[in-house]
Amino acid sequence: SEVFPNQEDCPGSDLLDFTASFARSFTDEFGAAIQGDISALAGSFLGIFVYLAVFLSACDPVHSMLGMSLVTIIIVGTSYIAALGLGAYFGLRNGALNNNIPFLLLGLGV
Repeated sequence: SEVFPNQEDCPGSDLLDFTASFARSFTDEFGAAIQGDISALAGSFLGIFVYLAVFLSACDPVHSMLGMSLVTIIIVGTSYIAALGLGAYFGLRNGALNNNIPFLLLGLGV
């Protein structure tokens, strides 16, 4: 073969058809990348929650906006999950930029 000069040509067979599949390698690589994103996303949600708890809480329960802060974070999370589900339903593929959407939603939503 011209691509691999030291490789011997194997005769074909009518009974056997070989197709290389690297799905396991892709799964391992993207799984590791997603695990890093999940920890960053959890840390960002925790950071936003601490920020909101410190700056929007008041000493009295009447004027405290801590509950509203928690609801805001829940809405941001559920809107992201709903958008992913809707995109999957319509057959849209996930791209590399989709990992940045939760951080953008947190910044704009809060």
